[in-house]
Amino acid sequence: MEAPAQRPDTELREEIEQRLRWNVLIEDGLVNVSVKDGAITLDGVVGRLEEKRFAEFLARVAGLGSVDVSALAARRWADDESLRDNKYVRKSDEAVRQAVKDAALYDPRLLSFPIEPDVYEGWVNLRGTVENLKAKRAAERVARNTVGVFGVTNRLKVRPPSDFSEQAIAADIRARLDVNPITDVDDIEVAVDGGTVMLEGTSATRFRTS
Repeated sequence: MEAPAQRPDTELREEIEQRLRWNVLIEDGLVNVSVKDGAITLDGVVGRLEEKRFAEFLARVAGLGSVDVSALAARRWADDESLRDNKYVRKSDEAVRQAVKDAALYDPRLLSFPIEPDVYEGWVNLRGTVENLKAKRAAERVARNTVGVFGVTNRLKVRPPSDFSEQAIAADIRARLDVNPITDVDDIEVAVDGGTVMLEGTSATRFRTS
């Protein structure tokens, strides 16, 4: 399943608000979302600079539109865990399942892979097939960061395409870096040799290399 190529501003805003609402790492009550002609703006307050970057990542719905977070301030008082009390309430298994599916669909690292979450009493079993270990790990992080999830069993199978050349692998990695808001692909060289991926370049923060 693929994310829609074009969507009305109201749908984009509602989707982004939902992504922020369902992620345990963001206090969505302090973040405002506005969309005009596909251009996305976030303003308000978050607790840390990393949280600001993560909010930008969540707002970049499958790479659609520009995202402006210049008016989203990082303030230490907003890092108080008590502000997220509403995040830790029990949700129905069906609501959690749909939230995990939606998060995977609009994550540029996962949108092309058929990921099927099963949920029982807040525990998520991830099933499906991905092409690389990074996607498998990303799917697990997406599930763990979803409101209402108490644990994750990652049963995703890794099946690299048999006809994927090293040049194609490098191009795929560059494309994924390019749609990731916390990386600058112009500063990173990607090479693949014998199945080993090598990244060279500079990173402004440790967060970008994690």
